[in-house]
Amino acid sequence: MREATLCITKSPISLYSLKPSFLPKDPLLGNKRLASMPDRITNTINVIGSDQPVCRPTVINMYDGDLSSLEKWWDAWETFMFDTPLTTVEGAEASAPYSMLLPIKKA
Repeated sequence: MREATLCITKSPISLYSLKPSFLPKDPLLGNKRLASMPDRITNTINVIGSDQPVCRPTVINMYDGDLSSLEKWWDAWETFMFDTPLTTVEGAEASAPYSMLLPIKKA
C-alpha cells in the first residue's frame, strides 16, 4: 500500500498545477471528495481503551509530535497510516488507518 501513495502522480489530481495554499475549484474534486473524505476519516480516530483520540500527523489537529520539517512530517504520516494498528470497534482486530479508506460511493 505504501507504493500506492506514490501513484498519486498518475491520478487525475496530478494533472493540476498546484501552488502553495491553492487547490483548483473543480467540481469533480469536490464531488469525488478526493481530499475531504480521507481527511475526515483519519484526522482524529477514536480508539477502544482510550479517552483521547489518535491524531493523524497534521498541524490542523491535536497531534503532538514533531512536524518541524517535511521529512519528519512524512515519516510520521507514513508510520501512522501504514504501521499504527488501531482498534476502533470492541472485539475487532486492530488495523492501520489506510484500511479505513474505502471507495466512496457516488455523491
